[in-house]
Amino acid sequence: MEEPRFRLQYNLDVSEDSRWRVTTPTAQVRQLPLYLLEWGHFRAGGQYYTDREGAEMHLLFYTLRGRGRLTYRERECLLEPDTVALIDGRLPHQYHTDGETGMEWDFLWAQFDGTSAAVYNSLINQDSFHVLPTYGEPSFRTLMESLEGYIQGRDTGSSVAATSVLIRLLSLMALLGPEKRMEKNRVSSERLTAAVAYMDSHYGEKLLVEDLAKQTYLSKYHFIRVFTEYIGVSPYEYLTSIRISRAKELLNTTGYPLEVIAQQVGF
Repeated sequence: MEEPRFRLQYNLDVSEDSRWRVTTPTAQVRQLPLYLLEWGHFRAGGQYYTDREGAEMHLLFYTLRGRGRLTYRERECLLEPDTVALIDGRLPHQYHTDGETGMEWDFLWAQFDGTSAAVYNSLINQDSFHVLPTYGEPSFRTLMESLEGYIQGRDTGSSVAATSVLIRLLSLMALLGPEKRMEKNRVSSERLTAAVAYMDSHYGEKLLVEDLAKQTYLSKYHFIRVFTEYIGVSPYEYLTSIRISRAKELLNTTGYPLEVIAQQVGF
């Protein structure tokens, strides 16, 4: 099969405090199962994008804040906070800041290659492609950030340490396989049932998404994501619908003025 010709177009709309590190592995380092090529922490503005194919590397994303959009394997996916994704740079791919959020896309990324890169890619993506929720696991961010120090080391010891971190990262991703996701979804479903019951009985109080997320032992962004997936609307939309329904009931069954009703239902 003919290798795709290298192609790259991009607009580097990133903040001044964004960081981008590059290293050139020695022939000896390239014998390692995985070796780091580039690393970055970008706070990308609305005009940021990359369009590429034929790159001899694999690319790992971990989103901190905001949201990116990735087109890969003829699919468009959202790269949301607390998610991680792995792609093969040889295949056509495009990614950019999702302008719908009105926020910059704050994300960590790493380019790497090696004899084991394709194996891990197969384990993680299973001949398809998946954007994986990390379920609030802090190890992903810690490991991704640690790569910056190793890529700046520019010695064999630092390269070996970077290989160890990459193996740990990709192994964690591989463990987020179908069985793990099913178990996590079961637990998330149980927690969301409790959250919905709490909203149904406390709609008149000041309820913040952060507080609901803490009750379910999920991160804020993971809570919003799984709530919307299971319930079909966002937590805010669900809470608003409860309050509107209750307000209509009070309007029809009481003589309370609108101001009192609005206060009673949480508006």
